[in-house]
Amino acid sequence: MRAARGFAVPLAVILSATSIWLAWGQARRAVVSTPPTIQTVDAIVTAARAAAALEPIAEKIIPLAEPAPSSPPGTYWLLQSETPPLPWCPFAGLEVIPLGGDHYLVDDRAVDWAGWQERAAEERLRAAVSEWAASSQWAAISQSQPPGGLMTLDNGVPSPPGAGEGGGTNEPPAWSPPVWPSSTQLCLIPPLFLSAGNVVLLFTNGVAGAPYDLYCTTNLSPTVAGLNLTNWLWLARSGPGQTNFIIVDPPWPEAYYVLGTTNDSDGGGFPDAYERLVTHGSVTNTGDDLLPVVSIVASDAVAEEQSGTNQTARFVVSRTGGWTNHALAVGLSLSGTASHLTDYTLTTVTTNPAPMGRAVVIPAGASSMEIFLTAENDSQTEGSETATVSVVTNWPFYQASSTHGSATAWLVESYTKTYTTTADFNLGTRMGLAAVNNQLQFKTDLPAQFPFLNVACSGRGTVARINTTNGQVVGEYRTAPAGLETTPNPSRTTVDQYGNVWIANRGDTRAIGGAEYGSVTRIGLIFGGARFRKNADGSFSSDAAGEYMSVTNAYSTCLDRDGDGYIRTSRGLTNILAWDNPGGVDSDGGVSSAEDEAIVNYVRVPCLGTRTIAVDRWNDIWVGGYEPPRIHLQVSGLTGGIVPGTVFAPGCGGYGGVIDRNGVLWSSSANGEQLRFVPPVGRSPDPGDWTCLHAATTSP
Repeated sequence: MRAARGFAVPLAVILSATSIWLAWGQARRAVVSTPPTIQTVDAIVTAARAAAALEPIAEKIIPLAEPAPSSPPGTYWLLQSETPPLPWCPFAGLEVIPLGGDHYLVDDRAVDWAGWQERAAEERLRAAVSEWAASSQWAAISQSQPPGGLMTLDNGVPSPPGAGEGGGTNEPPAWSPPVWPSSTQLCLIPPLFLSAGNVVLLFTNGVAGAPYDLYCTTNLSPTVAGLNLTNWLWLARSGPGQTNFIIVDPPWPEAYYVLGTTNDSDGGGFPDAYERLVTHGSVTNTGDDLLPVVSIVASDAVAEEQSGTNQTARFVVSRTGGWTNHALAVGLSLSGTASHLTDYTLTTVTTNPAPMGRAVVIPAGASSMEIFLTAENDSQTEGSETATVSVVTNWPFYQASSTHGSATAWLVESYTKTYTTTADFNLGTRMGLAAVNNQLQFKTDLPAQFPFLNVACSGRGTVARINTTNGQVVGEYRTAPAGLETTPNPSRTTVDQYGNVWIANRGDTRAIGGAEYGSVTRIGLIFGGARFRKNADGSFSSDAAGEYMSVTNAYSTCLDRDGDGYIRTSRGLTNILAWDNPGGVDSDGGVSSAEDEAIVNYVRVPCLGTRTIAVDRWNDIWVGGYEPPRIHLQVSGLTGGIVPGTVFAPGCGGYGGVIDRNGVLWSSSANGEQLRFVPPVGRSPDPGDWTCLHAATTSP
């Protein structure tokens, strides 16, 4: 027969929900004698629990009170079983043994936790726990350890409440966040761990219909970096009638949760709890309730299903405006023809906890977070599919960008097809080739040369393309994204074998990872197609002054980044399309935010004062910088990336260059020095491959 005893202490609203297998400090001497070789908390707790299991207490007590703080805050491990720790001793009267620092051991062998949970379920959960009443999980907290993963909310996230909604102004203990602290009102009960690794947080006694915000931290120390006792992360807001939150496979090995009301004393839009826990603003100043604008772009929009290829696409979620001193959870929704977890998976690279799938967390101090989409090779013929990631618009603590609120990646099918017939060849895009009689052959109607002249407009940060047959400027294109530390000041140009123009941005300098980088840009070529305008419904209409060119019957080396079947590009002088670079998404390289689809590559190169730029017989580009140590390197004409093992620093040249018929790179200097470089085959350059030639006199 179970005995009962009451503990008259109210329930605190900070509840530990941790699955980390730590072990605690000094075990009770009557339970275990700790050998001097056991030094870590892990080892001590494990040994103490093993010894305690050999000395069970037959008659257990069912507490009548709720667990409540009866000690200073810290990490309190329970002796009876491998349950998650609490931030305080749960009941007054239990023996507490200090382990050093803020770790403690609580001898709870006399507590009948299974009986307490049954009583708590009967008295406090009522209808809210009917869904879980048949579950054996009520008997005890699961010992399962949730792996890192995704977070979802069973009822979604509604819009912020109107004036007067929410409730509760009770002040908590000095060490607790500003939430409802009384067990007679709003209460969080100890977390329930399900066998699948999910955590269920239930709450009761709230105001009917009132929303509540759920916050999380991963450490109760006030001094550690990132999330701690004073820096919390907003996770979700409850909907009408919602009495629980479900966290699927939480990514944190240790986490603490707290509920806050949506009361907003200053009426600025941020609840008092949010300002105290997250932004650390003033609850009486409306001026510090600043909503950031969140955008998303695809920095690499193609992922291939075939193993060993580029299976990963990338998205960048950025915030501008508002505060950046705190972590920001951004809601995401998924759409497109591809299915999440079947056709692709989403992951993120960060050292901070970041629930993904429905939300991504931009860490404190950061303006953006990168998401990786990995295509799954499902061995099914489905054709190309799309995956669109959109910023959820009704989360309360940011505003979704009206122009960059969603981004799409393409999932390209695995391929093993052999092209042998004219019909096969017609499935692809041909450049200068015709499919005739089941074979590819060079076109005979191509012009002897591309009839275009490309001129760098240094002061405008653009390059203009002129049709040499009639003198018309057919387009003007930016050579670098907006928002850089320096102006690009484009200068030298070279045209490759396909009509693309490469531009050296001599003024563009940026520090990346402690090193200085310059840049080069590739502008593609399209001609022969008709111009169109894009209508509001997404259709296209013929328009000689339109910004869209049809690829039908056209020669094109441009990239249709949005997949609408047309190339959006400048139609002439001063018609310069935007490259707004939100959140600096393209600052380190890339063209994801460039509206002009003739802008094919923006490449960061480790040379400064970039001026030398020349194309070789294999259509690769040699680039050189004029600033010491005059670094030169090769850029792939196929991928637009730096060719590994080609970087060298001769200490001369870099002011302008050309490659002769023998493949030798000649790179000049303003002081009369000249670099002669013979590219090696099958190895990296060494000093024997180049010579610095010195003129007897310097040209004026």
